[in-house]
Amino acid sequence: MPAFTPREPGKHEITIKFNSYEVPGSPFVCNVVDVNKLTLIDYEQNGGVLLFPIHKLTSLELNSSEFSNTDITFKLTSPSGQQIPLNRSVTPQNTLKISFQPKEIGN
Repeated sequence: MPAFTPREPGKHEITIKFNSYEVPGSPFVCNVVDVNKLTLIDYEQNGGVLLFPIHKLTSLELNSSEFSNTDITFKLTSPSGQQIPLNRSVTPQNTLKISFQPKEIGN
């Protein structure tokens, strides 16, 4: 399967065809951002790895001066491959707050 690996941040247009016909909705616009321009606020890392306790409501705050909070899509996947439900909100300091509750042990 072909992979899309952008060389630079920005809006990229992706056209998808199936049996020589364009897939409905194509072309799609994908806004690629440089994750180095996003910062996690006040969160401790252990050797570069973020650790979260299971069965406890946990929050992450992301800050970026270059993107609006609506430009950021955030997904978490459990060790078994299931998507973890998220709540997102904007703090009074205009940071994006992501809240979730891990239910499995693992990476």
